[in-house]
Amino acid sequence: MATQLRLVRKLLLHVPHRHLKNPLSFASCLYLCTDSSTHQECEEQVRKLRILLQQQRTATAENLIKTLILSKTSPFSSPNDLFTLFSVSSLKPLFTNMLLSVLSSSKMPVEALQLYSSVRKEGGFPSLASVNLLLDCLFTNGKAVQAAVKSGDLKRAREVVDLMKKRGVRPNVFIYNVLIGVLCKEKKMRDAEELFDEMCKRNLVPTRVTYNTLIDGYSKAAELEKAFDLRERMKIENVEANLVKFNSLRSGLCKAKRMEEAKKVCQEMEANGFVSDGFTYSILFHGFSRSGDGEGVIALYKEAIGKGARINSYTCSILLNALCKQGKIEKAEEILGKEMENRLDPNDVMFNTIVNGYCRRGDINRASFTIEQMENRGVRPNCITFNSLIDKLCEIREIDKAEKWVKKMAEKGISPNLETHNTLINGYGRMGLFDRCFQILEEMECHGMKPNVVSYGSLINCLCKDGKLLEAEIVLRDMEDRGVSPSTQIYNMLIDGTCSVGRIKDAFKFFDEMVESKIAPTLVTYNVLINGLCKKERIMEAEDLLNQIISTGLSPDVITYNSLISGHSCAGNTQECLELYENMKKLGIKPSLKTSHPLIILMKKEYKILS
Repeated sequence: MATQLRLVRKLLLHVPHRHLKNPLSFASCLYLCTDSSTHQECEEQVRKLRILLQQQRTATAENLIKTLILSKTSPFSSPNDLFTLFSVSSLKPLFTNMLLSVLSSSKMPVEALQLYSSVRKEGGFPSLASVNLLLDCLFTNGKAVQAAVKSGDLKRAREVVDLMKKRGVRPNVFIYNVLIGVLCKEKKMRDAEELFDEMCKRNLVPTRVTYNTLIDGYSKAAELEKAFDLRERMKIENVEANLVKFNSLRSGLCKAKRMEEAKKVCQEMEANGFVSDGFTYSILFHGFSRSGDGEGVIALYKEAIGKGARINSYTCSILLNALCKQGKIEKAEEILGKEMENRLDPNDVMFNTIVNGYCRRGDINRASFTIEQMENRGVRPNCITFNSLIDKLCEIREIDKAEKWVKKMAEKGISPNLETHNTLINGYGRMGLFDRCFQILEEMECHGMKPNVVSYGSLINCLCKDGKLLEAEIVLRDMEDRGVSPSTQIYNMLIDGTCSVGRIKDAFKFFDEMVESKIAPTLVTYNVLINGLCKKERIMEAEDLLNQIISTGLSPDVITYNSLISGHSCAGNTQECLELYENMKKLGIKPSLKTSHPLIILMKKEYKILS
């Protein structure tokens, strides 16, 4: 009970003072009831309540209270008036608890807090049940905001907060923290800053949660200087740091590949009495991996072992992945062996990482041997395990071996998944075996597996590269008929395919189609069309597309300018080539060899003419 009362007293501080007037005296109530008939009605309603409570007809009494406080025609100007007029001391506690409960359940937090204040000033104590209802009412706004946030409805969450303000209820720190949290998650840091400033202006003290949320948001949004500024503010405000803050800063630095600074944060953390745990080392392993520092990963592992840090399954998986990405697969196997000796239970993620590492290297035998070791350890391979092998075999055009591994999957009771079939479609397509591709699509449907945009995209891409544009368009129409929407990438494949054989009209047909379908063209789309137009010496139309790129908010790149320079070069337009060259330099676009080649050829022609 004491805890609940302390909470209510704390929440009273968040209600504007204008709502906490002193309870009205009996004389004041009479003054408000200037009409004698109104005064008589007030007394009559109080008399009815007294009788109902004396007869222990509590349900009827509660309904009457609801009517009196919710009805627009009520003779009482406020619930506090009703409380003050009820003067029967023996029934007052029962009546008070009932009134407080009704106000709370009716979602009237300001009025409920007014009543609570009046009761305490009279020296009374509401019951535990009524106080719990009051607390629930007070936290309802916070819960409403939290629920809206969890459902992804930030607009609704803000509407709840605005409604609270209109009703005179000040949002508390919890509500601000919830809103700041979702804004940081969406990387809307300016909006989060605005809310932080607002809560400070309202004299609400930011908590450690507030600071940690903002620091994490800044770190993820790559605004590390602001994250560190906030850390300094925490020190000034004497807000105690915890592991969450240090891990957020370290994570941001690792993503930015600022590993020396990340190490300094570790040192600061340890100086504050915190010990690096598995999650801490996971962040650092990932950072060294992003930086391409395989030796740094190994050195950090040795440091962790030296400090007695426990490497759990998650940390070990990150470590193995970091090593395999740097091609240090044997070292990854060695470390896995050591950790298993230290009683770490290996899982499928760890073995799959090593299998994938060997596959990326092209060492199919070692990958196969790792699968055997995996099974010997009692770890069951899954689709991911086999898909790594099948993908590599398809890549090196050993499609028969890939099919054998698909059969092995089935023999081990593992059904090939969507990715397995998509890999096979891509493998057969790259070899020009399109009949088998269509057969796989039929097999998928027979097994109740719906081909997705990747399935069709792989086939369309291979058909376009093989010059089978009619077949590619037929596949496009088939996927649409089956309810699979084409992606930007699929349209780019078709546009590129038609441009490469000089069918510019068909390319623009697909372009118009994607725009009508509200599929936004990308820079790749425009670059393919510009290149196709330039090859057909339709330079003016290509220039128009350059303007279109800029008007849609995209930025032309070196490929855009290379196509235009090449087109003007072939047309002998020296001045236009030089203008384009100067323009790309002004935009900070670094020229490539393909930029220089047509310019040099053009200048050689010019030089011969002058000679």
